Amino acid sequence: MDESTIIFNYNRAIGQAGDLDNIAKEVRKLADRSLTDSLTSIDKNWDGENSKKFLNKGNKLKGRIADSADDIQRIAESIRQMAEAIYESEMEAVRIAREREAME
Repeated sequence: MDESTIIFNYNRAIGQAGDLDNIAKEVRKLADRSLTDSLTSIDKNWDGENSKKFLNKGNKLKGRIADSADDIQRIAESIRQMAEAIYESEMEAVRIAREREAME
């Protein structure tokens, strides 16, 4: 594998991690804004025991959505760490191969 392929693959992995970060932001925004606004509206317009149960379930869902956003961000960070490790080891392999070729 040559350096340009290694760099291309590394940049591609970093780009995909960035895409996951954006997805996590959108998911978090969904939980923080849209779902909160909906639950607030329901709370204002619906009285009774069933409304409280529904709001509790809605708040639990909001928490799970936020947890999913956190999971997506952790995956993105793992991709970055793995890409960095692979990049460094592959570039080191290229360097070693070049040194061996130069010695021949």
